[in-house]
Amino acid sequence: MAAMSDELAFDDVQILKLESAAILGHTCKVVVIEPDDDGRPLDPDQLRERIAERLDAVPRLRDRVAMPARGNPCWEGDGDFDLANHVVATRGEPLTDDELRGAIGELMAQRLDHERPLWRLDLLPMTDSRVAVVTRMHHCMVDGVAAMRVLAAILWDPIEAAPAKQKHRTVGLGACGPPREFRERFAGSCARGRTRRSTGISARLARSPGPRRPWRS
Repeated sequence: MAAMSDELAFDDVQILKLESAAILGHTCKVVVIEPDDDGRPLDPDQLRERIAERLDAVPRLRDRVAMPARGNPCWEGDGDFDLANHVVATRGEPLTDDELRGAIGELMAQRLDHERPLWRLDLLPMTDSRVAVVTRMHHCMVDGVAAMRVLAAILWDPIEAAPAKQKHRTVGLGACGPPREFRERFAGSCARGRTRRSTGISARLARSPGPRRPWRS
């Protein structure tokens, strides 16, 4: 039996109970990664490798929700955890910005697999060698702000680790983002280009990208 400290909080249990065919309990965050300086798109295998190196910083990402016959739902380690089930590259024709909005809507309508840890990153190819990283995390695991902090922990390097000559620019589509101690050096060398960040699929995706703004140390 799981320790008491591993039981889900009351509010998180209620979120799970609310789920139905019409109500889904996950939050969605979107990051669009532009190609690196050599024109190469984000490499899914390299991204998985870099995320694997960071999972110890967020051990909950390896846990699934267990539903015991008696007692409250609790967190337990997923003995069959496979990062390939959570960082998934989609094959197909590159999407335009408008087509991306539709693809995000379709993903948002899909229920996360409750037999596995309740999060998933879908990598969608886009025009101009860009890749959209569509992240879904269940609200019983994180709220919207906590989701951004989790993404910061697994996707961004601490600014201290960034090489001095690294040139990296972002197009900000929202006020929220990673904590200040993290900057847009996305998963180390696997995305040496630029990132466009969104903190959700609401009005931010409907806005046209603003001017590029370089980060300055």
